[in-house]
Amino acid sequence: MTNWNDLNKLFLEKLFPASRAASIRKEICGIRQIDRESLHEYWEWFKKLRASFPHLQISEQLLIQYFYEGLLPMDRNIMDDASGEALVDKTPTDAINLLEPSSVIKAHISVTAPWRPCSGSMGLYIEFLRYTTPKLTVKLKSLTKRLSRYWKRWCSRIGRTGAAD
Repeated sequence: MTNWNDLNKLFLEKLFPASRAASIRKEICGIRQIDRESLHEYWEWFKKLRASFPHLQISEQLLIQYFYEGLLPMDRNIMDDASGEALVDKTPTDAINLLEPSSVIKAHISVTAPWRPCSGSMGLYIEFLRYTTPKLTVKLKSLTKRLSRYWKRWCSRIGRTGAAD
């Protein structure tokens, strides 16, 4: 050994054998959120797995991509909505900051009254729905008005009164 890098490499090879590294790399590459596992539980498991072998030689961006691809569709949509784009399009630092507990809610919901966040992923879904429901209601009313106008125009063209038969 002639320098610190050689000593560091030897230490890591003894502490973290190549077979263990390969096993953990494979597990991280194929990580999947299981049904009924909250987003927070999945993130905590991912962080624990990542910390179990600190020198994986996988870029942070690729780690975030593996995490994202393993998300259940509902949680993936929540993360995309909270980030304003696909989570994998964020910088690793921004993605990690977004994934920390309740940051999804904080990113979109400003509450002036005192409140207590609900626990677990169901609480996250409830808060997400509280945020999105008013917006969806406005969009639905707008769409209903448009359809009503089109229906009336169409009925006038074919000589009907506009009532559904």
